Amino acid sequence: MQALAPHTLVSSIPTDPAAEIRALRTELQEATALLVRAQVAVGQMEMTKRRIYLLQARVEEIRRALAVEMVRKEKPAAALQSAEQNVAAGLLGAESAVSQLRAEVSAIEKHEWSLRTQEFELSTQLATEEQRWFALSSRLEELDRAVSS
Repeated sequence: MQALAPHTLVSSIPTDPAAEIRALRTELQEATALLVRAQVAVGQMEMTKRRIYLLQARVEEIRRALAVEMVRKEKPAAALQSAEQNVAAGLLGAESAVSQLRAEVSAIEKHEWSLRTQEFELSTQLATEEQRWFALSSRLEELDRAVSS
């Protein structure tokens, strides 16, 4: 075993143990605060991720419903066009078919519009949640850098 030089021994002895303990306590408190903030950020990210998944599922559901409505509208729209041609040709009774078909197409279009509005609103909410996700992710990266330094 090597003997330490006398000046090395003196420099390794803390000059003020109370100051060193206070410094260690401060570092421990800072590390604990960073850990708590990181845990909160992770929890917020998990909640945001769940909201994103729910909104994505809801947007897809609305888009499927829109596709169904568009297909559902094809037949009455084609029949309406044919009935309007019959009215133009002067066929008797074609007017009542036109008004029925217009009402049917109008109801489908109204529902379609409602679905498009829902899709827009949900897409806006989804974009907001994705922005929140990125902000939380950035905050977590900052906390990670603070812990690492």
